[in-house]
Amino acid sequence: MNLFHLRYFVTLAKSQNYTRAARQLNITQPSLSNAIHGLEAELGLALFVRQGRNVVLTSEGREFSRIVDHSLTILDSGIEQLQHQDNEQTVIQLAALRTLSTRWVPGMVREFLQNSQQDVRFEFTNENGLSPQIIQGLRAKHYDICFCSKVDEQEDIAYFPIASQALVVITPTDHPLATRNQIELSETLAFDQVTFSKRSGLAPIIRQLF
Repeated sequence: MNLFHLRYFVTLAKSQNYTRAARQLNITQPSLSNAIHGLEAELGLALFVRQGRNVVLTSEGREFSRIVDHSLTILDSGIEQLQHQDNEQTVIQLAALRTLSTRWVPGMVREFLQNSQQDVRFEFTNENGLSPQIIQGLRAKHYDICFCSKVDEQEDIAYFPIASQALVVITPTDHPLATRNQIELSETLAFDQVTFSKRSGLAPIIRQLF
């Protein structure tokens, strides 16, 4: 059943005149007449009867008009709601390590918004700043995208490298290694160390290096 023909029917039912209805619909009168006749043939019912220069609904036409009005109201309301949703601002939930949240993430987001043609708003979090917890939040659909260290044995998560950073040793100025420009990791074993939490994404990388 042609949706346009249903709208033609509603317009004719209200105006009760082919000429006025065709003018409102911006179509020719023969086109309107053919559409209504086709609709009646499809239904096997007479929807209108002539009354002088006008037409009036038959009893079946009145019942059909009630059904069509109700159906079109639901359809138009649904379309309007979908269009409204499409025009709403897109919100992207983003989680990141604290080390990335200070400069890199804000700069990346700023550049994205400057170049994007979409109306986008970012909502940020860094959880407790540890990669495994951030990954758990991503898996639980708390976030849309995360920036953190790669956590092994997470086969359901896709990782894409976006930045690299050198690992450094930080010492007091009077430390035996303080004057060195470069050291081997084995040279640090003689000294007490403060390193990454076991729950950090970098912890297994450091263990592997040692």
